[in-house]
Amino acid sequence: VVDYVLTVPAAMNIELGGMYADVLIEGTRGEIKVSTVEGNISVKGGGGSLELSTVNGKIDVSGANGRLNLRAVSDDIEVSDVQGEVLAETVSGDVVLARVDGRRVEAQTVSGDVRVERALRADGTDTALKRRGGGGGRRGREATPGQRAASAIGAGRAGARRGG
Repeated sequence: VVDYVLTVPAAMNIELGGMYADVLIEGTRGEIKVSTVEGNISVKGGGGSLELSTVNGKIDVSGANGRLNLRAVSDDIEVSDVQGEVLAETVSGDVVLARVDGRRVEAQTVSGDVRVERALRADGTDTALKRRGGGGGRRGREATPGQRAASAIGAGRAGARRGG
């Protein structure tokens, strides 16, 4: 096993890939692109565009700003404390979105659940939105009257858009 530790300027864009690689990125404000076949991807921070994909591994993103494009085949995707557009897709895993402030948020899983917890509006007010969607068409919803729009499209797919 070989571990690499790279120190780069915070504003530098980062692109990494590997067959069997766990990737942890912290403290960057640049764009991030990571692709692994087998390995977990964890990002704390990031700005602009984040494109993360793994075949067999978990994706965990927190504190990012910008456009997030997250794809996993065989594990979970967790997103928290982010601002911007989020697209999260997994085949066999759950998608958990917590404290996401975005005009466009889409989450999809074939065999798992979709949960949105404590969604924020663009003005910062709490909607206390909870979304579930998963294999077999199980879904439920609780939302305060102030929540603008939420929809479920097909089994295991949930989406929310904000007007503005």
